[in-house]
Amino acid sequence: MSEYHFRKEPNDDELKRRFQNSFSLEQKIAILGSLISMAFADGDGSDDEAEIAAIAAELLGLDLKEKDVHRYMADPLYYLEQLKVLNEEQKKWYVRLLHLMIVADGKIEIRELDKLLEFLEVIGIDEATYKRYMEEDQ
Repeated sequence: MSEYHFRKEPNDDELKRRFQNSFSLEQKIAILGSLISMAFADGDGSDDEAEIAAIAAELLGLDLKEKDVHRYMADPLYYLEQLKVLNEEQKKWYVRLLHLMIVADGKIEIRELDKLLEFLEVIGIDEATYKRYMEEDQ
């Protein structure tokens, strides 16, 4: 009689921990810093945008402190460069967060779209790929 070994399926806490551990601290700061920057791209951060940033911080297991925001703002390019090495699924997740941020207040301004495309260019995602990611969600 052969012996079967069943792998235990990970629970929600394990999946959350794996997700959080898949990003470095610098990548987490880059994600949150860029979301905050995106929220103010139109000159006015909304409660909905703040909620998206808070949810992202919780998902990443990052207790974002003011000093971390200042670190990002002091050198956003350094932090965004850290996102180049994300795998495609991580990049999709990040792109969707940025997209949520620009639509959260119910309007898309050209300044927000320009900033989004600028962030995506740094991490190697062109406008066609961005559109494809958004179409996958529909």
